[in-house]
Amino acid sequence: MKKALGGILAAALLFAAVTPAARAEAMSASRECIEFIKRFEGFRSRVYWDSGQSYIGYGTRCNPGDYPNGITEAQAEALLIDAVSAFAARLTGILDSCGITLKQQQFDALASLTYNIGTVWMSDSCRLFTYLKSGFENYSDLEILNAIATWCHAGGKVSQHLVERRIAEAKMFLYGDYSGENTQDYCFVKFDPGEGEIDHSIAFYPAGAVYGDLPVPTRAGYFFAGWVGEDGKRLSPADTANENRFVTAEWLIATSALKDVSPSDWHYPYVLRLTSYGIISGFDDGTFRPGDNVTYGQAIKLIVKTIGLPDPPRAGEHWASGYIEQARFYGIVDEDENISPDAPIIRADVARYAARALAQPPLDPEPTFSDTQDGYALALYHLGIITGDFSGTALRFRPQDPMTRAEISAVLCRMLDSGLIL
Repeated sequence: MKKALGGILAAALLFAAVTPAARAEAMSASRECIEFIKRFEGFRSRVYWDSGQSYIGYGTRCNPGDYPNGITEAQAEALLIDAVSAFAARLTGILDSCGITLKQQQFDALASLTYNIGTVWMSDSCRLFTYLKSGFENYSDLEILNAIATWCHAGGKVSQHLVERRIAEAKMFLYGDYSGENTQDYCFVKFDPGEGEIDHSIAFYPAGAVYGDLPVPTRAGYFFAGWVGEDGKRLSPADTANENRFVTAEWLIATSALKDVSPSDWHYPYVLRLTSYGIISGFDDGTFRPGDNVTYGQAIKLIVKTIGLPDPPRAGEHWASGYIEQARFYGIVDEDENISPDAPIIRADVARYAARALAQPPLDPEPTFSDTQDGYALALYHLGIITGDFSGTALRFRPQDPMTRAEISAVLCRMLDSGLIL
């Protein structure tokens, strides 16, 4: 599938302006490269239209009135070789001007890409061109794959055929694999920033690996609250790449109704998000009191609201009694556990309640923290929900210390992003 892309004339002018002092021996596309292109393009004996341009044979551009009687496969291959040679000459000009030497497999991959999309990627605004000039050895395999595979759109939409071709070209470039097979080794995420902006709208990840860092879009006057899939589920950095996904940015107006929470506070994005979801509302005087210790009653209420349970009726004299009994019913709090709702909650109990709310069992003891081997704390640590802090080189959890309202806001948001809330 072709895309009507500009830039060919500009690239030609660029090469015309370059007069290298010493020209290296020109490279050409290998026979393996030609066969690779033929497999992905497919043969058509008659002129056809794609994206406003006429083509024939193995995807070679032509005029609409050319070849009224059609062409043979041999003629199509000759046209293909001529067209690829022209693009290869342009690529050689770039390499000469920058003093770059490529392996044959790298040259072939770029020749195939250029034959398919034109020279639009040969611009300083494009990652692939930047990598070429900076030296591909300075970038990881995944960075290079993404720089190639980003050119997978047709008509503004992701084309599965182009996805497979781009991955195959990347594998040719990186590993000398001309087979075009096993493109399912990678999954993509298509990021829609809505009215925001993002550097790259699609990213590829090894199948079976966790996503890790996800891109963060920007939008003036708004706070980015995360990526939400078509199924309504949030995309978490801890999720595993096991299918192609389409996600949209969630935006919150970057203002807080809580007068003691400002944009410069580290906890601001967490509190803003939780207030917008109705999980926290602050106190009657319009404050959040981020430095105050959170109580057992407050923590239990916040945790059950975070996992989406409805507000229960009061079950006793204390305002939190209904939430405590609700947590007891769902196994978050032990059946015989005596709760003092106004007492500051310790960090170990926050970990226990949060892990149970996410249906996460305690992990076996391990020396991650210097001050505890608590299984619930370890479970949340490995999910990225709690982080601990360092005392010298030792990572501490401080299990018996209280937790502030600001700190629990971060824990709650990470619970929301864990992908474990149904």
